Amino acid sequence: MIGGIIALSPPVSPAQEEGAPTKQRLFFFTGVTGVRWKSPVTPGDVLVMEMTLKDFDDRLGFASMTGKAYVGGKVAVTVDEFTFALVK
Repeated sequence: MIGGIIALSPPVSPAQEEGAPTKQRLFFFTGVTGVRWKSPVTPGDVLVMEMTLKDFDDRLGFASMTGKAYVGGKVAVTVDEFTFALVK
């Protein structure tokens, strides 16, 4: 979900003119590779995700990211590549 939020935020999405209607865009997960669980994540844990956009092709709408998730300030999960596609 965080990847979609980043892709829909500036500067990846085209700038909206002030007063213009907001354009609805959907994204679909296309894959996740290299997931490594460093410690268990249990119900009630606060998971803080840190994602980095590696590549984005605005013409085709494909993006790839890498990232980590933290629980209590310690790395709980790492992801080598997270990919998704935007539907325009």
